[in-house]
Amino acid sequence: MMGPIPWSILSSNFEFPIEETFGALIQNIYICATFESSLVMKELDNYRISLKGLRPGINNFTFELGPTFFRLFEQQLIREAFVQVDLEVDRRSEMLVVNFSHQGYMITPCDRCLEAIKLPLLGKNRLLIKFEVVDSEEDAEVVFLKADSDFFNPARFIYEFVALSIPMVRTYDCTQDPEAPCNEEVLKHLKPQEEPKESPIWDELKKLKLN
Repeated sequence: MMGPIPWSILSSNFEFPIEETFGALIQNIYICATFESSLVMKELDNYRISLKGLRPGINNFTFELGPTFFRLFEQQLIREAFVQVDLEVDRRSEMLVVNFSHQGYMITPCDRCLEAIKLPLLGKNRLLIKFEVVDSEEDAEVVFLKADSDFFNPARFIYEFVALSIPMVRTYDCTQDPEAPCNEEVLKHLKPQEEPKESPIWDELKKLKLN
């Protein structure tokens, strides 16, 4: 029986050496990833807010978001959602106070009946943006920008705030919907059964007094 073909013979049949072919493959993957990343950044630029154009006081912005926006992020928490986000940006001398308000829904399987439902999303959040000469460490509610920054992009914060508004249990009261999406067959098996009635024997035993 013929033994295994030596790797050196296999590699010699290729027009290019295996090492070079593998290296070219890795390089192509890197180029594709870089290109995809640049496309994502370009899409996110659509949500930038020009700081130079902000007047002192209240400035309002509205974003209508769909699946295209949510799929720009690597996290898989939200894939298909339709959300309106209202931003109230209060421009002050040394900082911005940004109030986020969003409402909408996401398409997700119901945790109760497993049918696809429009899970309501609703939330309000606040973010403080302080201007600093040098970069400072951010926390949950405060972001630092260089004093000479031209733009602020709220896209990442919008995604995080919407994600935080997803209920732990993905169900809602759909009885008011014109066409309730509930799977009645599954729900039948989830309805609590009547507790068995206590035996009369136990009632009589409870009346007995132990000496």
